[in-house]
Amino acid sequence: MKTEILTAIIGILGVFIGVVFQFFFGKKTNTHQHALEREAKAYSDFIKGVVLYGSINKYKDIERQEAYKIYLDAKIRICLYGNKKVITSLSRFIELGSVIGNKEQRVSFIEIIKSMRRRVKNQFGSITDEEIGNIVLDLSKKYDD
Repeated sequence: MKTEILTAIIGILGVFIGVVFQFFFGKKTNTHQHALEREAKAYSDFIKGVVLYGSINKYKDIERQEAYKIYLDAKIRICLYGNKKVITSLSRFIELGSVIGNKEQRVSFIEIIKSMRRRVKNQFGSITDEEIGNIVLDLSKKYDD
């Protein structure tokens, strides 16, 4: 009889310990996933802000101001949640003037995007700098350098 009671207590204790571990590990995984989502959102908003700001007609001040707000907000969130390599790439882009005007600035912006793709666990394969440039910066257009 004592063996049966001991077996039941060990079984109940095992279930309880399993539930506790599942709760804490699930919470940690959920927190990590949420942090990655915030980081990825900041990255996409930054790219959107830079591209919008650069492509809106200079005479549409209200739209440019909105694009600039998106850009500033994303920069702040990247400083809070961003990966070191992304922050380093972003800092370089800012040193170059935070615009996509010449070849060095375009290369710097593409470096930011590559760093972001590496950070968000890119399981989609790699893409070339030229592909990034064509997609985000429409480099099929001719620029004067």
